[in-house]
Amino acid sequence: MKNKRNMPPKKKKNKFNIKIFFENIKEWWKKFSKSFFAGDRVEIDQTKQKAIELFLAAIKDENAKLNYSKSSDTRVIDSEYAWITMIGYRDNSYTLQIIDETKKYPHSHDIIIPNNYASEMADEFDKELEKRFKAIESEKRTQIAADLDMMIKKIKTKKE
Repeated sequence: MKNKRNMPPKKKKNKFNIKIFFENIKEWWKKFSKSFFAGDRVEIDQTKQKAIELFLAAIKDENAKLNYSKSSDTRVIDSEYAWITMIGYRDNSYTLQIIDETKKYPHSHDIIIPNNYASEMADEFDKELEKRFKAIESEKRTQIAADLDMMIKKIKTKKE
């Protein structure tokens, strides 16, 4: 029988990654909040529904510029056809300000969107913005690596 003092210590395995853990918590919270607060969902009229569809379509437009101000919790979409701003409003709702930028009839609309619809819109906006940032960062890293390779080649050719 072996003595416990002579045995090597057991290695503890990290059973889960912290990042994955927090992502799972975030997904669980989204599912929970959607099911728990489902009774608070208010029927919206056709104008609000069309405004939401326009906002989501503008997010998916690759030529549209997206901007987010954390201090004022404002999301802005500058597309070829419209300028759309989503601003926090009282009573847990948001104002969707849509400015039509067509040359013939420029005009604006202010539409109040209930919080449960607005939070889904904000999530979609944030996902698209993060996707674009990741693509830019990847492109930047690739460019930096190419520049460094070119510098290495120049230095090696000078030495020879």
